[in-house]
Amino acid sequence: MIERPKVTILVPVYNSAAYVGQAIKSILDQTFSNFELLIIDDGSTDNSLEIINSFQDIRIRLLSNGLNKGLTYTRNKGISEAFGEYLAFLDSDDVCDLNRISIQCDFLDNNKAFAGCGGHAIIIDENGQATGKILTCTNATEIKSKLFFQNTFVNSTMMIRTVIAKEFRFSSSFELAEDYDLWARISEKHTLTNLDKFLISYRIHNNNISIGSDSKSERLKVFVKIILKHRREKLNFDSTQINDDIHTALSSNSFSEYSLNDYHTFLVKAHQLNSKAGLYNTVHFNKMVLDYWFKVLMKSKQKNILSSFIYSELFEFKHCSLKQLRRLIKKSIKNTFQA
Repeated sequence: MIERPKVTILVPVYNSAAYVGQAIKSILDQTFSNFELLIIDDGSTDNSLEIINSFQDIRIRLLSNGLNKGLTYTRNKGISEAFGEYLAFLDSDDVCDLNRISIQCDFLDNNKAFAGCGGHAIIIDENGQATGKILTCTNATEIKSKLFFQNTFVNSTMMIRTVIAKEFRFSSSFELAEDYDLWARISEKHTLTNLDKFLISYRIHNNNISIGSDSKSERLKVFVKIILKHRREKLNFDSTQINDDIHTALSSNSFSEYSLNDYHTFLVKAHQLNSKAGLYNTVHFNKMVLDYWFKVLMKSKQKNILSSFIYSELFEFKHCSLKQLRRLIKKSIKNTFQA
């Protein structure tokens, strides 16, 4: 290991034999070289350790939990052990762009007001073939507003100032959604952003939480619901079952059985409370809640959705687009003839 690395790159590993070699190689091949690669094995039972040990590079520091203790524990252990000024995250099944560390270091070196940054990702399959893209929001004030509804960061793209990571850490109370909770908490006191760059290849396979077992997916939903509740509490929102359900439905763009009026009431309340509290930038927040109202209306079968949009308390002409209006007109006509 080199002395006083500029960056610690943290890679937690658990039974990742199929992909960890590619992840490690993508780091060792970086155009930026002043880093330590901190790999923590979380009790793997496959040949992950054998693959890790096949790499001979002084920048690699391998630690082991012995027994499997989970991702949150392992990430926090990595935060405690990190020597670098900056801490970059990478999951063991993902792959770094060769310029990733250089790009993010340059940004943080030259933008002291930012606590950390992420970026876009290419989606790849089990064989490493590109299948799509994850485009993240790159406006810092808009990102903070969006965190009221959803995680706006790809965790494997994130690089953060290590001192801030050590202050906040991942919470074991939000297993499976601990990254969303962390970035939301940090955003309350510090500025985070995404760079308009593709930083990693994000692998989708059968072990991903989002497409894994039903039990994992359901647990993830539970933790996200709690995080969303905490977001509402910051705005002094009433804690009710309907608010829980509607906020969760809006977050996932999977609308529940509640009425248009229920959704509208929730969004108006959010609009009003933020205008009073000033927690989020009002321009970005107001546009966001109007966009969510648009999404709700586009899912509706009611005939008068155009007027419901234009005459809403949420409506401001500067926050809507002609494309949205055209789509609402088409949808209104379609609903009328299908009624």
